[in-house]
Amino acid sequence: FKSRDDSSAIDIVASGTCGAEGDNLKWTLDKDGVLTISGKGAMADFGSAMPQPWESYNTQIKTIVIENGAATIGYGAFAGCTGLSAVTIPDSVTSIGMSAFANCSSLTHVTIPSGVTSIGNADNGVCNAFIRCSSLTAIDADPQNQSFTSKDGVLYDKAMETLLICPGGKAGELVIPDGVKAVAAYAVVICGKLTGIKLPDSMTTIGFHAFESCAGLTQLTIPESVTSIGFCAFAYCDKLKEIEFCHSAKAALKFEGVQNLSPNAFYSDIVATIETTITVPDADNINPTISGYDWANDQRAVTYKSQES
Repeated sequence: FKSRDDSSAIDIVASGTCGAEGDNLKWTLDKDGVLTISGKGAMADFGSAMPQPWESYNTQIKTIVIENGAATIGYGAFAGCTGLSAVTIPDSVTSIGMSAFANCSSLTHVTIPSGVTSIGNADNGVCNAFIRCSSLTAIDADPQNQSFTSKDGVLYDKAMETLLICPGGKAGELVIPDGVKAVAAYAVVICGKLTGIKLPDSMTTIGFHAFESCAGLTQLTIPESVTSIGFCAFAYCDKLKEIEFCHSAKAALKFEGVQNLSPNAFYSDIVATIETTITVPDADNINPTISGYDWANDQRAVTYKSQES
């Protein structure tokens, strides 16, 4: 005769601890691929120095259930769980570590609960905990969350002034709403299904690596309001061949790092030079920030043309 508890124990494939203080958090993985985190307090951070305790089962994990009481999701906690399709995050969680869900290529949707106040690394402005989640089409924030909000599946700060994370599986044109002033570092990185990006006239800052490896992007218009384009902001966008700057020669451009666009802002390492058309208000009187940029270093052969009147 086997009790219910005995039967449940047989379903458990593996178990252990994962808390920042050791056994304050525990985990179990059952035969159906459900990884359950239980207990109270902070989760440990994981990486090369401290591998995930469930790392050898990453491809078997299909669902993650974090029970109420857990306070944080650690750095790299579930990175590489390629079979993960669903995750439940409770309101008790206040922070989600950098790369917590990186390379979870089967994950399709995430809801940021009301209690989360921090995602990623606030010290360097990198928020994206979901890099290389190629099937992720929506990141929604609980309406009661006081730090984050979402629109069309894209995550912003509560004031809707900074785009923080665009899900890697989002397709078509990304239209950033009026009022948004900045795109955070790595916010739209490796969004290969995007075919267009519309930046609002309120935009001033494009962070480093912000749109890197958006492989489907072919055309880009940068409004005159933009004053900062970070390092490798559009790097490896190898199909991007038409760039329009709305900055006149008289516009005051102060790009970060140097007195011009940050180095490698449009970089590519493909062997063939990318023939790129740069549209400006007046091709005979080009803003020196744009004309002085080292386009050849980015593997681009540039032709300037004037905007149509």
